[in-house]
Amino acid sequence: MSQAADYLGRPAPRKWIAGRVVSLLSHYFVSQQDETLAAAVAEDWCAMLADYPAWAIANACRWWMSRENPRKHCKPLPGDIQDRAHIEMEPVRAARITIARGVALPKPQPAARPEITEEERARRAAVVASLGLKRIGGEA
Repeated sequence: MSQAADYLGRPAPRKWIAGRVVSLLSHYFVSQQDETLAAAVAEDWCAMLADYPAWAIANACRWWMSRENPRKHCKPLPGDIQDRAHIEMEPVRAARITIARGVALPKPQPAARPEITEEERARRAAVVASLGLKRIGGEA
């Protein structure tokens, strides 16, 4: 579980963040900017989102544009997406706290196969016989 939490918490590459932000902002009006200003804006976004994984940033961007967000019609600021990425990370933080406290999670048990009644066996045998099949549903 520790490895999963580490994997899920791995920060996104800066280049990926910049691309995702450009994609998000393209849905909103963006005035013409010279290269220096555009680079400074991109740096602000990258700095605010540098600690978050790609999946959390992507979810935050999707949420921002969704009907769930009452401010979806407004162009987001870096802090808006950072706030939502922080919310997206709650399960990972909870897992890390659980691991740090030494709570051992039970190993998943295989699901019990339901008992097959004699009536069901007879029905399956009739289906197999009528179709000329050798097996159906793992039973002969």
